[in-house]
Amino acid sequence: MAIIPKSRRQRAVLLIGAKLVLAALLLVWLAHSGAIAPSVLLSNGASLSASLVAALCVLAALALGVYRWRLVMGALGVHLTYARSLQVYWIGAFASTFLPGAATGDVLRAFYVARESPDARARAVVSVVIDRVFGLLGFMLSGLALILMRFDALRQSAELRGLAMKFLLILVTALLSLLAAAWIGKRLFQEGRMARVWGKMGGARRAAMRRVAAFSYPDLWVLFAVLGISLMIPTLLTCGLLPFIAGVTLDYTNLIEIGISSNAAQVANTIPLTPGGIGVGEGVFEYVLSLLRQPAPVVGYATAFLSLRLVTAAVNGFGGVLFFLPGNILGARALAAGPPEGER
Repeated sequence: MAIIPKSRRQRAVLLIGAKLVLAALLLVWLAHSGAIAPSVLLSNGASLSASLVAALCVLAALALGVYRWRLVMGALGVHLTYARSLQVYWIGAFASTFLPGAATGDVLRAFYVARESPDARARAVVSVVIDRVFGLLGFMLSGLALILMRFDALRQSAELRGLAMKFLLILVTALLSLLAAAWIGKRLFQEGRMARVWGKMGGARRAAMRRVAAFSYPDLWVLFAVLGISLMIPTLLTCGLLPFIAGVTLDYTNLIEIGISSNAAQVANTIPLTPGGIGVGEGVFEYVLSLLRQPAPVVGYATAFLSLRLVTAAVNGFGGVLFFLPGNILGARALAAGPPEGER
């Protein structure tokens, strides 16, 4: 077992500590500015009906995420049952919520699925990366479409136009990255300048890249299904916000405005400034919603996003207790014992 040098461990601990301090400072600042109302947060937590609706939306989004990941794995030739995929996916969600690191959940998910598929480890890891990219694309596409539906506000607000350009820039960058990866994968199978690189690669890596390139040109129904699910998940998470929005204000709030703010906040959660984007997502949610609802002030709306985050943490925590904690102990024993006789 490799031992991490003391200096590296100290830097990691300091970095995690700095992120936790930053998250706490952001939450305190949001509470001081009125973006988060502690009294409303407590009432949201005490509201069983609101928490139940939000939990059902989070569970539905999680189930759709598992199905999307299985479609990606199937296109790459990695086969895992839905039950086992659910366990591994939920373990990743638990790690992303409670363990430090920007991509801890994805790394843990890749580790488990690679161990489950010893003959397709590279493809199994790539499936996690592709699933993550499509997840971000879903938030970006959904947010951009909703922004265009608010064309009147888009014309009046320079800040909102800037936000739309940021959505578009990230979306175009992600799409170009996918196209570039597909082009490189396709060229590796053709005679030309890259033939030498292809010839030097090992057989397992060549097989993995064949599958990755094949996923770039899958059956249309697979591609549309993956994109469709990626667009449905943001809608479910937005619906999970609605009961908490009602607890913040009594006036009418446009569903499109909540959707735009929610998608922007979910994308901001991926920025590795704080663990899980705590404080960052809430601040972005409040800021974007204030742009859409000018000149009317928006006070306490970040409370709704924080309430949904806490419900999501409870759902992911349930999955962690159910799958990760006992599974991690059993998995450690299995690794210590070595592979089965048939795999040695």
